[in-house]
Amino acid sequence: MADKISIDLTQQEQLLLHIRTMVTSATQLSTKLKEGVDGLPALTSKGEVHNRMVGNENQLIRFVTKAQTFQTLTEVIFKHTQTTYSEFIDTDKILAMDIANSILYSSETSAEDKQGIKDDPKGSVDKLKKSIQDENGEIHKNMKGTKSSDIIIGTGGA
Repeated sequence: MADKISIDLTQQEQLLLHIRTMVTSATQLSTKLKEGVDGLPALTSKGEVHNRMVGNENQLIRFVTKAQTFQTLTEVIFKHTQTTYSEFIDTDKILAMDIANSILYSSETSAEDKQGIKDDPKGSVDKLKKSIQDENGEIHKNMKGTKSSDIIIGTGGA
């Protein structure tokens, strides 16, 4: 696993990142559980296990529904936290940190660039943040008018 940088964050920014991790985990759980439940009936054709997986009394699908409900709940909590603490959360900084961590994970990034990010994580994040905020910045152009606050739910720091 590649290294990850960390920078000083406010309590609210840390809270938002923890909740985002919950959203990501809940989404993965929901997806994997659904794939598993959908694939299980093909593995068995008789018996109690088959009866529980197929038909009107598919009890395993209830777990998928609960996982999807939990996923929705975490997404609502994330949005609520983001909205409530919007004055205290620098979403450009969080997005820049995610981009820096993605650069560290990329196999296309040179060892020199990776070392530069590791040596000066705050400076690297500040440069990326400036590129997000600058209308002529490469990242800003790629965002195509989308705000960083709308993007960070989908990023996960690589």
